[in-house]
Amino acid sequence: GAALHDNADGMPLLTMSEPVHGGGRDVGVVTGEFRVWTLDSRLSDLSTGYTYLYLADEEGRIVTHPDLSVRRGAVRAPREALAAAAGLRYRSVGGAEVLGASAAVPGTSWRVVVETPVAAALRGTRLLRTLLFAVALLAGVLTAACGAAIVRGVVAPVSKLVDAAR
Repeated sequence: GAALHDNADGMPLLTMSEPVHGGGRDVGVVTGEFRVWTLDSRLSDLSTGYTYLYLADEEGRIVTHPDLSVRRGAVRAPREALAAAAGLRYRSVGGAEVLGASAAVPGTSWRVVVETPVAAALRGTRLLRTLLFAVALLAGVLTAACGAAIVRGVVAPVSKLVDAAR
């Protein structure tokens, strides 16, 4: 199992213990304590740009987060973040509108949460929309110009023919 508590300097420690099996039965327990910043550094390595990862326990208490003030406070992960197996739009612990998803961490009661600001996530689609609008506008202008040229090309000879017939 795993439990989180604060040590003397206020930094969270992770206490983990696992049974030791021998001869078909439990013969002891191995216990160790780890500073949560070890997890932070691993999760930070996985974070890219605006997207970041954090861990929360089953009650929503944040175990590790890129923002130290969030981790040290009594801040809880949004319920939506813990329930979002697939992408979901919600407000992060910092109040920003994000797209997030979470998954269970095997062997623990924790969830890993991945969040990215909505603006950053949709930046590419907004750029594509603007580009497509510009291309459509240009295509419309070119179509109108070609249409005008074709009309002039047909009308001029017909006009000359009408004048010649008079």
